[in-house]
Amino acid sequence: MAGSEGPHAEADHHGPIPRLVRNDLIPAFGTLKLDQLAHRHISAYVTAPPT
Repeated sequence: MAGSEGPHAEADHHGPIPRLVRNDLIPAFGTLKLDQLAHRHISAYVTAPPT
């Protein structure tokens, strides 16, 4: 449909969210799968001093 605007109509793969994932979350959580991600992981990430 021409002119149709969906939630992914103009995905920005270089914006702040993908950059956050690439630069911060992936290095912090490594190969941890989402179903393994627990509150303790998030707490450790949030309270860790910035590198």
